[in-house]
Amino acid sequence: MKYFKYKPINKYTIDSLVFNYYWAASAESMNDVFEGDSVLDNIEKEISHIKDGPKKDNFILENKKLILSTKKTLGLFCLTQDSKNILMWSHYGDSFRGICIEYNDNILAKLKDHKSQKYTVNYKNKIPNISFHKLYSDNSSDYRRLKQTLIGTKAKCWSYEKEIRLIHDGVNAFDYIPEAIEAIYFGYKFPKEESLKIIRALKDQNVKYYKMAKGNYLIKYEELPDIPSFTHYLWESDKFGEFEYNFELENFQKMVAGGKGRLTVFTKEIISEDLANDFYNSMSNGFFKDLAIKEVFFKLENNPINDSMPAYYCFKNNTKPVFTDNRSLY
Repeated sequence: MKYFKYKPINKYTIDSLVFNYYWAASAESMNDVFEGDSVLDNIEKEISHIKDGPKKDNFILENKKLILSTKKTLGLFCLTQDSKNILMWSHYGDSFRGICIEYNDNILAKLKDHKSQKYTVNYKNKIPNISFHKLYSDNSSDYRRLKQTLIGTKAKCWSYEKEIRLIHDGVNAFDYIPEAIEAIYFGYKFPKEESLKIIRALKDQNVKYYKMAKGNYLIKYEELPDIPSFTHYLWESDKFGEFEYNFELENFQKMVAGGKGRLTVFTKEIISEDLANDFYNSMSNGFFKDLAIKEVFFKLENNPINDSMPAYYCFKNNTKPVFTDNRSLY
């Protein structure tokens, strides 16, 4: 099962990705203002038959305190089953400027030092009823149903969220196994330079990356190259130096063995032939290893005729690069 988390991009999001943890927030911070609180009203109705007086008032007060205490102490990590929801991107993904993280449910459940309980949120048209007897029950199934009602029930209008919640006994940060993240989807308005920073920060993890493509009111994703695999040299090589952020990888295509691999690399300025040759060799002997045809093109990214301009280096099947004089590019 795959679960997803829409996030704005900020230092807290980056930090959680790099150090492999998520934040379980208080139930009081949830976006449905009626969530949980409505249960308090039903409890008052349920015990209305008790004789009026100070004892009844105290009984109601103690029940309220118990529920409110439960809401404060439980930590919630909220996920969704839908990675292509326009409203979710708008509400939680910073209006397409953020990211959507794909988790493997089975691996995510294997937290390093903690346990969590998973709840699928139920969406109701009416406020759920709760028995105050379950508040004091020693039956574990009663307590689980109580938590389901308290923090696993929302108004029907939220049903588009298809929400899954991981519940912890505490509001805190919880570490997960790095392999729990399988993919990151970049919103349509996500800054390209920021995506490179994320990819570089997670280069040692086996994460796939996707960029969003517009499509007739439907969200579509295009897979990005497996950058951590075939550009490890690019990030780590001493030769790369000042060009560390000058590469933007586009127009990538890899087919099955015997097929064709092509990569276009846009640079802010013309790089040395040696650097380009080293990069091509790392591609040819690594990511393109089993392909019959291997092509890598280097172009200037700021050229006004970017799409049709010739490459200043063209590598094909281990031949010497064809060099185009910079003056002929304009």
